[in-house]
Amino acid sequence: MIRFALIVASVLGFALTAALGNLMVPLLRELVAEGAIDGIEVHHPRNSPEDRTECAELCKKHDLIVTGGSDFHGANHGKPHPVGACVTEDDQIARIEALARKRRGIEV
Repeated sequence: MIRFALIVASVLGFALTAALGNLMVPLLRELVAEGAIDGIEVHHPRNSPEDRTECAELCKKHDLIVTGGSDFHGANHGKPHPVGACVTEDDQIARIEALARKRRGIEV
């Protein structure tokens, strides 16, 4: 079964896709075209270099937020990725915070 994670962070008020992998890129393109997401988890251990490039290009073209995550689920996980292996840059965190404030009606 193909898994797709669309995370809607209602507390912060933004939506991004997580850990897509190459099988989900067509669905990602559709979500971007529909304006259904605010960002893409570009930097993730399961994303191939080609997927990262394509996702980064989509982010640039559509002014989406670029995030990263190591997907750390504990040292006893079958394939542990070190914490901090993939990160979200400070400027992108600032964009997330600004978007959350805007959508909650808080002046930036």
